Amino acid sequence: MLALGVVIGLVVMGFAAAVRDATRAPVPGPTVTATVTATTTVTVTHTPLISVPTQIPTRLPSVSAPVTLPSSLPSFQFPKIPGFNTGNDGNG
Repeated sequence: MLALGVVIGLVVMGFAAAVRDATRAPVPGPTVTATVTATTTVTVTHTPLISVPTQIPTRLPSVSAPVTLPSSLPSFQFPKIPGFNTGNDGNG
């Protein structure tokens, strides 16, 4: 009697698993679409967006600007720090 109950339980569980697998939503797979076209003549019209000069100058024009320097540049001395200015640093 116990063996018959085990067999019936296994059959019911197997049937429930089969129903569950059958009603489960399928996993979406990759979709491949192939399009085949036949072309006899291909015409490509190219319009340049940037106009390139036909002759590049060999020498670029020079640009000069006047530069004036002051007759004397301001002098700078390092500040004297007590205990650090012991060498010949120009501070005397």
